[in-house]
Amino acid sequence: MDLNENKDAVESPAQTDNQMQEKYNENEIETSTTNVITEEEVSDDGVVKKSPSQQTLGVDIPATQSLLDDLNKDASKLADSISHLSGGLTVNLHALQHICSQYITVHETAVADVGQAVDRSVSAMSSLMIGCEQISENMPPVEQLMEQLTKVKETLDILESTVGPDL
Repeated sequence: MDLNENKDAVESPAQTDNQMQEKYNENEIETSTTNVITEEEVSDDGVVKKSPSQQTLGVDIPATQSLLDDLNKDASKLADSISHLSGGLTVNLHALQHICSQYITVHETAVADVGQAVDRSVSAMSSLMIGCEQISENMPPVEQLMEQLTKVKETLDILESTVGPDL
């Protein structure tokens, strides 16, 4: 059966929807378009009006109720699939948001702990510096004592050398 005979067979108004679907399936007409067929594109005799890309095929596609129902079912399945995917994406985004908020909390805690450690370190360093200053302030009397001890030792050494080792 060539394409012109198929066209006549498809366009015959006496055929039922099932017969047209069988003819369509037997000839395995492939189209390169993925457009959805709307009711405006279907002529009064049930034939799909050809778009410019379909005109090169030389074949009219029957727009039967079962074909439109199948298209509607496929569109519903696609919509459900998209809804399911977007729901999964939403769940994953919420999980990612939760992880990010936990990361931010950990980061804030770490920064606060480091800040507290730096504050304690600065405080300890200040205390050390104050202690060193206090020691420096208290050193002159110790230095005076050291000078006095040195003089006493020198005096003892002189006394010992004069008195002699006999004692």
